[in-house]
Amino acid sequence: MMRATTYFLVALAACGHRPQVEKKSTKLPNVEVTKSEEGEVTRSLRAAGTVRAKEASLLAFKVGGVVARVTVENGSRVRKGQMLATLDATEYVAGVTQAEEATKKYERDVQRLENLHREGAVPLADLEDAKTRLNVSRAVVKQVSNNAGRATLFAPADGWISHRMVEPGQVVGPGTPVVRFESKSRGKRIVAYMVDRDALSLQVAQPCVAHFDAKPNETFACQVGEIARAASPTTGMIEVEVDPKAAGDWLEGLSAKVEFPRKERAVSVPLTSLVDESGMGAFVFLVGDDRKARRIPVTVNFIDNGRAFLRDGVAAGVKIVSRGAGALTDGAEIAVDEPGR
Repeated sequence: MMRATTYFLVALAACGHRPQVEKKSTKLPNVEVTKSEEGEVTRSLRAAGTVRAKEASLLAFKVGGVVARVTVENGSRVRKGQMLATLDATEYVAGVTQAEEATKKYERDVQRLENLHREGAVPLADLEDAKTRLNVSRAVVKQVSNNAGRATLFAPADGWISHRMVEPGQVVGPGTPVVRFESKSRGKRIVAYMVDRDALSLQVAQPCVAHFDAKPNETFACQVGEIARAASPTTGMIEVEVDPKAAGDWLEGLSAKVEFPRKERAVSVPLTSLVDESGMGAFVFLVGDDRKARRIPVTVNFIDNGRAFLRDGVAAGVKIVSRGAGALTDGAEIAVDEPGR
């Protein structure tokens, strides 16, 4: 009897210490939900560029020779018709003298043959040949005189010399660049470099704003002048010419940053709603009437003021998870907290 009682007490104690089965939590993840919005936003495309002259050319002598003088330096302002450089003209002056003397001889020959032809002493053919030699000699005089005049280089218009390329005593050939000339009449421009998608979204005469690293506290109102019809073979970028709205004394080669503001309509969502971002791709969770979150891909076009403006993936006015999306899985049931309700 004593033994049976002992077994009963041990069994009772064992039942009292049996581990309890834990109940699964049924609490749903609590998230904030908002609606995607469509609206107009001002977006600025940005591009880097450099200042260039609208009209620039390499000036050269038509003839070759030894450089005698160069009268300008880098950055010199010049007037139309101002002498820039000259060659040693000794050979050209001698050539003109030689051609002129030959012409005088042929003139005397023609006069003598005309007298003899009137007397019947020489045939007409001899007289005609002499006249031909005279005409050729006169043409040679014009040619060598023109070449002698080309031994001096003059400014074609008012402007600047951006680069001096030769020095006195240097031998140059016909067409060898002597100076780089920038015309004052057309001023300067900024050439900005953009990817094709951004460049082709611009329009001629579209307003823009320029900033220079050398003048950080100043901005310059500009407009789009020309858009290249082909990409640069060296950079693969599209060159966009930007013209100042007011004349400015810009130095060629200055680095510039140009902003092209434009308004566009787009669907946007809070940045906090994006998950698993990779480049311009990401995911958001849409909330249906069944209170389940569905994961869908979106493409981000640009980001502004804490919102992601989308290129595709979400329509305007749909409910999305704006906070707490990082802890969700596709199809998860959620407890919705809509701000403002």
